[in-house]
Amino acid sequence: MKLSYSDFFAKVVELLRALTESGILEPKPGITHDFIETIDAEEDWQMLPPPLAEWLTYCNGIFGMSFGDLYGYGEGIDYDELTSHWKQRHWTPIAGDGCGSYYLMIKHETREGTLYPVVFADHEDSVIEENGENQLCNRISYLVASDLPHFLEAIFRHQEHYEQCRNRDDDEYLDFWWPFDKTKVRQFDPNIEKIGIITPWAANARSIWKAAELLLQNGNREEARQSFLRAAEEARKPNRTY
Repeated sequence: MKLSYSDFFAKVVELLRALTESGILEPKPGITHDFIETIDAEEDWQMLPPPLAEWLTYCNGIFGMSFGDLYGYGEGIDYDELTSHWKQRHWTPIAGDGCGSYYLMIKHETREGTLYPVVFADHEDSVIEENGENQLCNRISYLVASDLPHFLEAIFRHQEHYEQCRNRDDDEYLDFWWPFDKTKVRQFDPNIEKIGIITPWAANARSIWKAAELLLQNGNREEARQSFLRAAEEARKPNRTY
């Protein structure tokens, strides 16, 4: 499961170039390795994940995408803005969803070495209070990609789908396979279930189960029973589980 950044980024860079030439994306130019080394020394960027440092040389952010913003240096990726628990845990924000939640690249140690998967942290269920202040996204909601190249390709494909469908009368532009379609995501990102972090489809079933437990605690036995059945059904589904 060792990452091969050069092979993966070659494919992603080609896709980015095609979407840029067609006017679908407007990326900011990449920054140089020398610049990254300079800011690393001056601004304590020792934690910058190697694959992210490599990606910034190709693209330094894209804003106004359908799913949110892809961060670059100086706009989003800035350790001065990180809450203390992010920095301590080696969590780096690489994108926002436009609604106050984050996609984070995390340092994940395994028997096979250090990996840098991408996770989603939903602000609605992961805010804590620390030292009298609210700390955003204290826990991982679910995994979205086994590595940065897969995450980038997914959001670029998402934007391509959005542009193809957004002028139609129906809501087809909302119906995209990533990250919840279990079958398609497994085919696209074969390592996603090998990382050891909860997947989107498993997280969805878990959230329904927790809601059922709350219903039961509040004495709503029939509603709780129905919710437990729904959670079990979601967990068994071989494909889409929203």
